[in-house]
Amino acid sequence: MKKRMITILMMLFVLSISSVSFAKLEQGMNSPEVQYMQYMLIDAGYLSNGADGVFGSGTRAAVQQFQSDHGLTVDGIVGNQTLAALVQADTSATSVVFRRGDSGDAVRDIQTRLSNNGYSVGTIDGIYGGGTANAVSTFQSSLGLAATGILDVRTERALYALGNSASLSSNTSAGGQEIVMQATAYSAHDPGNSGYTAGGHALIHGLVSVDPSVIPLGTKLYIEGYGYAVADDTGGDITGTRIDLGMNSNSEAMNFGRRDVVVHILG
Repeated sequence: MKKRMITILMMLFVLSISSVSFAKLEQGMNSPEVQYMQYMLIDAGYLSNGADGVFGSGTRAAVQQFQSDHGLTVDGIVGNQTLAALVQADTSATSVVFRRGDSGDAVRDIQTRLSNNGYSVGTIDGIYGGGTANAVSTFQSSLGLAATGILDVRTERALYALGNSASLSSNTSAGGQEIVMQATAYSAHDPGNSGYTAGGHALIHGLVSVDPSVIPLGTKLYIEGYGYAVADDTGGDITGTRIDLGMNSNSEAMNFGRRDVVVHILG
């Protein structure tokens, strides 16, 4: 009886998201959409070798295992039903990215993505107002998520996996400010790490450690090769133009190594 009820609920959920035009992701693709889908696989426990945006054989095998475990067609292709199920499984990514009152080019990009996928925000003006909150709520409802109207990491990942982004040029940050920084990476699973940031949030991809005298805590960023982020942590070795990027696994952090990145200050 319990198994039948779960099956019925899954069928109802699939019907509820049938109006959402998810991107079709498959082996051979290399894109930001693939990377956001990989983050979901990592959080769900199906992928352990990092999110690099490349849909290779390892990612395909992880997708197939996820599909098998969730009663989906096992084809290794991420379409409507698979991506919707991944969103439901991505339960740990609840940190807030944007909410009412926020503004800037990153918000404008969110508005454009929503609009391009059929969720009207009204005027695309870079201001997270009522229209944007209502569009986010509608999008969340279509995925079976709580319709809060607040863009958390889970909602952001689902939206970015849809594609249809606005281009972020090299000069779109607030005030045009860019900083070349030396980046390393860390995760909640590193030895000795408490798993929480100075801001009190569980450490996940999208939260980064900075020197507050260079980038104040709470600042929203776009980091080339990494994505959107929020300055939410500090560290003894993170001074000046050093930045530590949050990752979802220790292996992903180790594989990142040390490199220079361009950081766009969004406000």
